[in-house]
Amino acid sequence: MRILLRLVVTWLAYVAIFVLSKPLFMLLNAPVYGWVSLRDCVDVMWHGLRLDMGVAGYLTALPALISIAGIWLRPASRVVCYAYRAYFMAVSLLVSMIFTLNAALYGFWKFPLDMTPLFYFSTSPSAAVASVSWWFIAAWTVGMWFISALIYLIFRRIYILDDGMSLSVHQRVKRTVAVVVFMGFLIIPIRGGFTVATLNPSAAYFSQHQSLNHAAMNPAFSLLYSATHQADFDKMGRYYADDEAAQLFGRLHLRAASDSLPDMLSSLRPDIYVIIMESFSAQLMPSLGGDSIALGVDSIARSGLSFTNFFANGFRTDRGLPAILNALPSPPNTGVMKHPDVIERMPSVAHELSRAGYSTAYYYGGDVNFANMNAFVVGSGFQKVVSDADFPLSQRMSKWGVHDGPLFERVAEDVKPSTETLRHFTVIQTSSSHEPFEVPAGFARFAGQPASVNAFAYADSVITAFVDRLRDSAGWDNTLVIMVADHWGAYPDNLEDARARHHIPLVMTGGALKGVPRQVDVYGSQVDIAPTLMAMLGLDSHVFVFGNNLFDTNVPHFGIYFDSDNAGMFEASPGGGETYTVFNTDTDQAVTSGGSRDLTPYIKAYLQTLYDHMAPKRGQ
Repeated sequence: MRILLRLVVTWLAYVAIFVLSKPLFMLLNAPVYGWVSLRDCVDVMWHGLRLDMGVAGYLTALPALISIAGIWLRPASRVVCYAYRAYFMAVSLLVSMIFTLNAALYGFWKFPLDMTPLFYFSTSPSAAVASVSWWFIAAWTVGMWFISALIYLIFRRIYILDDGMSLSVHQRVKRTVAVVVFMGFLIIPIRGGFTVATLNPSAAYFSQHQSLNHAAMNPAFSLLYSATHQADFDKMGRYYADDEAAQLFGRLHLRAASDSLPDMLSSLRPDIYVIIMESFSAQLMPSLGGDSIALGVDSIARSGLSFTNFFANGFRTDRGLPAILNALPSPPNTGVMKHPDVIERMPSVAHELSRAGYSTAYYYGGDVNFANMNAFVVGSGFQKVVSDADFPLSQRMSKWGVHDGPLFERVAEDVKPSTETLRHFTVIQTSSSHEPFEVPAGFARFAGQPASVNAFAYADSVITAFVDRLRDSAGWDNTLVIMVADHWGAYPDNLEDARARHHIPLVMTGGALKGVPRQVDVYGSQVDIAPTLMAMLGLDSHVFVFGNNLFDTNVPHFGIYFDSDNAGMFEASPGGGETYTVFNTDTDQAVTSGGSRDLTPYIKAYLQTLYDHMAPKRGQ
């Protein structure tokens, strides 16, 4: 039957489109995939086939229903023709948009398309596209419409309808039954086969190279899976019985009645500045084994406290800010900042310091509504928020808003040494070292180098000048400055090694800091900043469940991170060296490990406990 043949061809056409899109995806991301062989390309297409067949099954279901309507109306009726055309126009545009968006963003994010870009765009469209140039957007738009038109023409050709013919009721029933049976068969690829497990992202994973797994992933399936796995936190990460998970998690956070802490500060109530450095990595600093780029921050690190085994908990700013300021990491499938109700239930540094008599302020040169940042900042207890809207238009010279220079000038003008009865806690979030790495005209410390290198040097120069200004002020002896990156590093490009990519600087300086210069080699991550700061100030650090005091010798020390599809944990091995495990959360298997023990059980228990705390009925 022609109708049944069209449906079979439709399903096969979708599968072919998805399969052939994979080498095109890798070609468009040549800087990442320049090393792959023909065998790798074939493996990518083969191992992604189950997801491609499943998505093709979903997309063929509606044409099947339209076909049933056509059997009873008349195959060539206007209603049927318009229904086919409208459907394939919409689907062609949707498939093209998903493919081109996935291909365009992968070079920046290194993970398959999920709900993250839609979340960013919904909160602030201008900020969402600030990372890319106009020609990049133009090329993406042209490519999207071209591919959309090509896909539509393929299906338009398949669905050229004849004049139809009169059918008896018996014939119509037979054809309807045939289409229904075909739709029943579509359940097999949609479900992923005959096994108990239904189709999920792990079906595409086959390689130790995550980039190949990502190429095999169908981006439409990845987006759909992300959209349907957003908020049921009490059902996620159920690896162990509750008591077993609590026992494993407890081994990572052994807490004494009080912190074991050396005398770190000359004053328990210093003025505190936290500088959150956009996209900085350890690869920028010679003292951490990197290149000679952020030499100002490197010099500050050498004269202050520098943490040599410190890791970012996530891969984007909306993951990093809650980790730094709330000791709350984000799980792989969602950012905490998407859920203001979760933030409001959790402790924060700003709330704790407000109770201790501090005024609190947050400075950011960009759009504070981007990625729910305003809800996060206000919900975390910051009393004053300064963003791009608080600067004159003449100073909003970058796509992200205000360059770091004017931002720090504003902080210097606003924040003065406080009285003895009221101290200030000031957070400054930089943005000039974010893509597209725009800096003020005339700054060219690394002329001829990639724009990112010059942007990091610019941010470094501004931060260094601000710290020097504080050092020359009357309040320096009662000042503590903490500098940390917001997420994994953006330098160098296409860094594949998970450890190196998440290795970031944590630097402390200030006249109130004692026992410097000093390098601290204990392992830690961004969630450890809040409990460490609380302990340094003589405040309760135990309210922050997911972090440890980095100076407490009685607790375990480790670095942990969560990306879109994997988690990693690093710690010092008892006999020297490093123990590590990288765990894939889609396949529930360790990707790589080494050292004295397997850390997979602890990663699972940590993740399960995190979901428990994010779930409304279990939140604390």
